[in-house]
Amino acid sequence: TELTKEKMIEAIQQYHTQNRQTDLDDATEAVQISFACCGASGYRDWSSNNRYFNCTEETFTKLVTGCGVPAACCRNESKTNTQCGYKTYPYPGMPMAEQKLWPMNMRETIIYETGCAASVIQWVKDNYILLGGIAVGILVVQIVGICLAIYMVDQIKYILQFNVK
Repeated sequence: TELTKEKMIEAIQQYHTQNRQTDLDDATEAVQISFACCGASGYRDWSSNNRYFNCTEETFTKLVTGCGVPAACCRNESKTNTQCGYKTYPYPGMPMAEQKLWPMNMRETIIYETGCAASVIQWVKDNYILLGGIAVGILVVQIVGICLAIYMVDQIKYILQFNVK
């Protein structure tokens, strides 16, 4: 579980940065969409691990993404708006009057709040028989390939012993 969280946090830290890896960004988004989750332990992982989604009074006012999450964290009914995850939770010390101006009070209907690490681990637990079957299937194919390669080497040796000049 900790390794899954660590890898997810690393992906969050790299998300849309200068040295970003688009494949990693796509994989991060795919995991969040497929498992209906957000962040490693929860949606606030984006604030503490990615400067674009950091949540302070300064980032809230200067960055459109401040105190938010990527669109991949949005629930299906919210996905028509690619900025649905922006400004979804208050910065520390934010006045209640100001909070009412933003979608923070409806956060649970807009974004997924649960973390992806727990969702991925639960999926593996629920599908371990399927995963084991796939692993055995791949193992059988590999063993058949090795046997055929050994047979082919033996046939080549057999043919070569009669064609020696």
